[in-house]
Amino acid sequence: MNKKFKQKIMVFFLAIILIFMFQISLKAKDKKLTPKPPIYGIPAKTLPKSKLIIRGYFIHPFFDKEYDKTKNSMIPIPSNTKLIANTFVLKIRYGITDRVTAILNLPLVSKSFTTPLFDKASTGIGDTVAALLFKAYHNKKNKFLTSVLAYSKFPTAKTDNLSSDEIPLGTGSYDYGFAILPEKEFGKWDLRWSGFYKFKGKNYKNIPQGNEFTLSWSTAYNLSYRLVPEVSLIYNKIFSTEISPDFYYLKIGAGLEYRLRRNVLFQILALKNLSSKLPYSDSFSLWIGFFTLF
Repeated sequence: MNKKFKQKIMVFFLAIILIFMFQISLKAKDKKLTPKPPIYGIPAKTLPKSKLIIRGYFIHPFFDKEYDKTKNSMIPIPSNTKLIANTFVLKIRYGITDRVTAILNLPLVSKSFTTPLFDKASTGIGDTVAALLFKAYHNKKNKFLTSVLAYSKFPTAKTDNLSSDEIPLGTGSYDYGFAILPEKEFGKWDLRWSGFYKFKGKNYKNIPQGNEFTLSWSTAYNLSYRLVPEVSLIYNKIFSTEISPDFYYLKIGAGLEYRLRRNVLFQILALKNLSSKLPYSDSFSLWIGFFTLF
């Protein structure tokens, strides 16, 4: 992690600490908690009107494999090659109405790629995501709901006019997609599913990217008011194009959420790669985050 990225992370965490102190100073006016997002994945529950969630999380994948075209399989990354990609995401969710929630993801990205031939690195804003979550069906008696999501990604990351020692921070494409999100509660259990399809445009090299499909399942158990463990299973497929084959990954994640205050929660998640076929793949990745509700 380079110095500039560390400084930006420190500034952001300082801002969150100030928010946390502000939250501590508030007295709750009601006992009803605002719906919380899952540790991993897209939340099906929309926010009540005018409610706000500010969430931040840090993602660090441990890259150790790359795709070999001649063998059509994944092989270990050579010891003299190093790929690092750290991302810090600021996610804002706002209840436009009780049934419609606006979502905005603002990523800060730090990448470096070192080989015997070159050493490149970049730090800055990544591609921005904007989405609308709509609660399509809700059966309160059976505690079952289904929401749909309209998704769009904008090429806000730096991809052109790069110096010789820089690498792109985004794809350079405008993408859009849709998701369906059923969720069911069984006592202390909360079961979630999602099917997400993305239509992806041409990247910064004007090369078509394969569309992407993600299918995920997760379950959370409300062990106590403060402690909630969660398990997730994620399958992702990137469809082939004229110049690239099908890519995919299958991951399992184990997470834990701890309530620091009524409206301030800490989250941590470890994702294990069970199987994959990607240009570069991580065997393990770590998520650390928090969110606060207003």
